Amino acid sequence: MSRCFEEVRTRLRLTAQRTYETAHRLETLAARLIQSARRRADDVILRLSPERLGNRVAEARAQFGLLCAERNAAMDLRIQEARRRLAVSAASLDALSPLAVLQRGFALAQDESGRLITDAAAVSVGDRVRLRLAHGQLQCRVEETEAT
Repeated sequence: MSRCFEEVRTRLRLTAQRTYETAHRLETLAARLIQSARRRADDVILRLSPERLGNRVAEARAQFGLLCAERNAAMDLRIQEARRRLAVSAASLDALSPLAVLQRGFALAQDESGRLITDAAAVSVGDRVRLRLAHGQLQCRVEETEAT
């Protein structure tokens, strides 16, 4: 055999070997890509499984229930505090009201025109005075005045 044939045979062997190696690398790469794609698909399937979604919904419902309970407790606390402050304010206003003052034994003195009398010098002996009490009124006549 001639040397040319031997050279062609050698080249064919090298080319076949390279082709085999390239095919092997392609098969390995394709296998890796397929395995990676399967893993990603499995992850998606797992995340979207009805059982897992049901668990996530149940967890979200439980969390929502807790948040609603906390909100309701906070609102109840604020309402109770507002009611307490309102009761204190109402008691303060009630203690200062003219009717409450009359209930403690005081009276409002008015002249015949209805103006409040705050000074004994504002009336004279013989003037008519009306005293408003907690329960009812008195019609009085001034008999004597004392200025202080």
